[in-house]
Amino acid sequence: MFPIRDLNKPLKTPHVNRLLLVANIIIFAVYWLSSQNIFLNEKFAMDIEEKFVMIPESILQGKQLYTLFTSMFMHAGWLHLLGNMLYLYIFGDNVEDIFGHAGYLIFYMISGLVASFTHIISILFAPEIGNFK
Repeated sequence: MFPIRDLNKPLKTPHVNRLLLVANIIIFAVYWLSSQNIFLNEKFAMDIEEKFVMIPESILQGKQLYTLFTSMFMHAGWLHLLGNMLYLYIFGDNVEDIFGHAGYLIFYMISGLVASFTHIISILFAPEIGNFK
């Protein structure tokens, strides 16, 4: 079952949540359109992957640490993007209402870091699942 709305209406306009939704959608659209050679080209999409996707092996070697943040805006496909944006749209405004604009952005970033470190730990403790990628 997928949620389509919640009953709690925010008291404040969720500016940060809207910005995050738009940023995630635009970044994925540019990446996907490039990967399909519709906008820019496939090389541009490959450069985006190489520079902005978090690779556990690189983080463990102390390389490309900025990808811990940039990977928060990368999605593996349309379903991944739509699922994440659905939940962000439905629940993000309420979380922003509680934490405030700055607090919500900090919470979003911390949650993304936790997700990245969880990915890294899962690779370390279950190496048969993948090969650090």
